Amino acid sequence: MQENIKLALRQLTLKDLQNLSEINDLQISYEDLVILNYLLTTHWDQIMDDASLTLKETALTPYAIPETILKYREIITLIKRNIIFKGRF
Repeated sequence: MQENIKLALRQLTLKDLQNLSEINDLQISYEDLVILNYLLTTHWDQIMDDASLTLKETALTPYAIPETILKYREIITLIKRNIIFKGRF
């Protein structure tokens, strides 16, 4: 299950993130979603803890303000929950 979640997180497209944000009323700006997508696809080892598949929030501080980091954490949690309970994000 963990590998499925990791694979899904690493393969998210910007459109996937936009849809999830809109459907769940997370109110994450397009610019912040672009940053999250970039970080997930190119800086995984720096921003994600592989064991728990959670964000390393201190590593995100150069890229986002604390409020945005909380929204990032929320969308990551949502994706993990959807994969666990629905088999997809």
